Amino acid sequence: MQQSRYREKNDLFIYGNKFLIFRKTVLKIFFIPFIYSATFDCLNRILMIDDWDLRYIDYYFYIFGLTIDVTIAFFGYAFSSNLLNNEIKSVDNTLKGWVVCIICYPPFFYFYQLFLSQADQYTWKDWAIGAWYYYPWLFLIVSTWIIYWMSTFSFGFKFSNLTWRGLVKTGMYYYIKHPAYLSKNIYWWLYTVPFFGVYGFDIITNIIALATTNLIYYARARTEEQHLMRFEEYREYNEWIKQNGLWAKFKKYVNKMKAHQD
Repeated sequence: MQQSRYREKNDLFIYGNKFLIFRKTVLKIFFIPFIYSATFDCLNRILMIDDWDLRYIDYYFYIFGLTIDVTIAFFGYAFSSNLLNNEIKSVDNTLKGWVVCIICYPPFFYFYQLFLSQADQYTWKDWAIGAWYYYPWLFLIVSTWIIYWMSTFSFGFKFSNLTWRGLVKTGMYYYIKHPAYLSKNIYWWLYTVPFFGVYGFDIITNIIALATTNLIYYARARTEEQHLMRFEEYREYNEWIKQNGLWAKFKKYVNKMKAHQD
């Protein structure tokens, strides 16, 4: 009897949820090679820095932060265990959820970029170099990086797409539900400056491309919430954010200001 209980508890392939095991396996097969490659690409870029130049301080800051970010993500995907408190308890089982997620990663990323790429190659540096707003703009860009990396740090080894590993309510997630998505999308607008260096229809093309990317990430946020709302802990967090989150505080402040004016 004792041996039978042991098998039921530990032999997941025989006794476990086979659909969950299958989704977890597919998830790891898809993401681990990409994240592994990104981690070593970042490390290689750091090792290739021969001569430190203050003019590229933003690049150094970016590559070091990104290296830590993808390293955390790699361990999150590669290792999941009750001992690490990051066991995958659920994986999104909807086609919509998987599609809007994986099109943001290689190899699908390259296909959708064919349709949503910018009409020019200009970036914020081409637009702001030599202007008084160069450093304020750089500050805004760096701020989006920091918010994004802080979001990953908050997850730690619980990081991975399409899964529920337990509630994360620390760091930026104490204030908003999707700080990583929000900061990433703001960064793209700040980095590409879609109205610079183009004219006529190309401006519209750039804006539509970025707006469509924003919609994809909005769909990711919505499908993730639909998955996570199955869990009472997340439902309570969702209600807490509605009452105490950054947006809720902003609305309370606006209403308070209007009341004073009246």
